[in-house]
Order: sequence, then structure tokens, then C-alpha cells
Amino acid sequence: MSYKRIKLMIWCLVAALLFSAGFIWADSNKQKDKGNGKDQNIVEQQQVEHGNKNFNAKEHPDQSKVKTEQKLKKNQGVTAIPAPGPKTQPKVYWVPSGISKAERAEWINGRPPGWQNGNKTGWKGGSLPPGLAKKFNQPQYQPQRWDRWSAQQRLNWRRDLANTREEILARSKRWNISYPNSQLASLYYATDQGVPIYWTRKAVDSGMDRGLTGYEIEQLTRAMTYGAGKNINFSQLGAFINQSLADGVRGNALALGIYQEIDRLTK
Repeated sequence: MSYKRIKLMIWCLVAALLFSAGFIWADSNKQKDKGNGKDQNIVEQQQVEHGNKNFNAKEHPDQSKVKTEQKLKKNQGVTAIPAPGPKTQPKVYWVPSGISKAERAEWINGRPPGWQNGNKTGWKGGSLPPGLAKKFNQPQYQPQRWDRWSAQQRLNWRRDLANTREEILARSKRWNISYPNSQLASLYYATDQGVPIYWTRKAVDSGMDRGLTGYEIEQLTRAMTYGAGKNINFSQLGAFINQSLADGVRGNALALGIYQEIDRLTK
């Protein structure tokens, strides 16, 4: 074999090797570019989706958030008014039915009134206005029912009033009561309204012995006058008062009980 022929064969072999290598390199680059293109498409698609998501989130937020923002915008500058609670019924207090409008006004939150709310300025420490106190102590003083009494009844009444007054003063000394103004006021007012002196005296004496305050005795005797205009049996009412005092009832409860007992006795 000649030298030229061998040289030609070597060049042909080298050329074939180079051609094969170039083909393999081109094919690998093609596959790589294809893969890179696919990845690029995925990245681009993800970026588009992410951008759309951000766009949608910006333009179309959560529905509850939209409603909240709209409500805040609508109510801007408006003071919120709380929803009304359940209506409470006003408390109803028992008040005697047979009393005047002026007397009814003295029942504060169902509390029975006394004759006077303590000593007043200008009354010289007394529970009665000076003019009224003088009136009760004058010989010509006449209670409301004076015209219905006989001469003997009037004489007995004046005697009993004087004796009861002295009894209250003596009892006050026994219990170290310096100014028995409320006790005397209870005697005068209750008697003037028609309560028999005998039962007024028993009520005042029992109240003082049980340690009732002057105002509590005022409440007690004023409640008794509720029955004076109803012509009740004061013996029955007196028994009720004595039993209530023995049971330790006093103050508002005692006065209320008397009013209610009078209603019961007159039914």
C-alpha cells in the first residue's frame, strides 16, 4: 500500500471522528437548550401567575375585608349607638288607697311617713310649729270630732289628754329621752285626727318601752289615723300592734303592717 493512500485514509478517519464529535456536541446543546427553554417557560408562567395573584389580591381582597372597609367608610364620623338592652319595669310600691294626693306624695319609695321629718329651724327644738304646739295646749283646743261628742265625752277627753301628756313626759325621764317632741307630736296629731287617746297612749308607751325612735313612733301613730276615718275597731288594731311589737317588728315594716291590717279589717 502506498504512502499517499495511507495518509488519505488517516485524514478520512480524523474527519469522520471530528464530524461525529461535532454532531454529538450539537445534539447535546440542542437538548440543553430545549431543557432550558422548558424551565424558562415554567419560570415565566410562575411569574405571570404570581403577578396575576398579586393583581387579584390588590383589586379583589377578601370579601369580609371589603365589607369592613365599606362599613368603616360609611360610618366615618358617626358615633356608634349601643343596642338597647332589655327594658326594666319600674318597681311598684304598695301605698294605701284611701289617702289624699298630698299624703301619697309623702310616701317616698313606699316608705310610710311620720308626722314630721325631725325638728325644724325656728321651732325651738320642737317637732311642732310654735303656733300648733300652743294650740294643742290651750284649753279651748278642740279635735276634729269635737262636735260629735257629748259634754261628758269632751270633759273626759281633756282629762285624758292632760294625763297622757304627763305620762309621756314621765316615761321620757325613765328612758333618758331629753326632748320627747316626737312622742308628744304623735299624741297631739293622732288624737286630732280621731284616734282614741287610750289607744294612742298605749301605742306611744309601748313604742317607748320597746326602744322605738321618735320617728318610728310618729310612723306608728300616723298609720293608726288611717283607720280613724274608717270607723275600725281599735281594740283589734291595738291587739295587732301589741303583737307586732312583741315580735320585734318596727319602723317601716310596723307602719306598713298597720296600714295593711286596717285595710283587712275594713273589707
